[in-house]
Amino acid sequence: MHQPLRSLGDLRTVLPALLLLCLGVACTGQGAPQIVVKGATVQVSDAIKGSASSFMFVINDGRGEDNLLACVIKEYPLVYVELHDIVGGKMTMVKEIPIPARETTALKRGGLHIMFTGFPEETEKKVTLILTFEKSGPIEVSATVLS
Repeated sequence: MHQPLRSLGDLRTVLPALLLLCLGVACTGQGAPQIVVKGATVQVSDAIKGSASSFMFVINDGRGEDNLLACVIKEYPLVYVELHDIVGGKMTMVKEIPIPARETTALKRGGLHIMFTGFPEETEKKVTLILTFEKSGPIEVSATVLS
């Protein structure tokens, strides 16, 4: 059975342990993610007709991690979409893109990105991407189309 604190000396012994415990809980990634997306673009491929890639910064200011699971182009819902990474110098499809807590994940050329197949030749200058996250759900993002 635990003994009650009897003096200020007991408190001085217990307080550092409590502080370390609280810090440990705060650093475990427990909590909700807070996702913000900036700088989203869709780059139309010159090399492969009907394909494009999307790049952006996914910022998670929350204490919880999240995963990007899917993407749809609102204006072109029939475009086929895959999440990709470059592994061993080769483009590889992935099921999800991890979005760690309190970090920025860059989707960029030569790394993690979103790949579109069946992308129309004539498009608007801006499109709306609907990004679906495991915990945060769908988030709409405006993306500039670059030819």
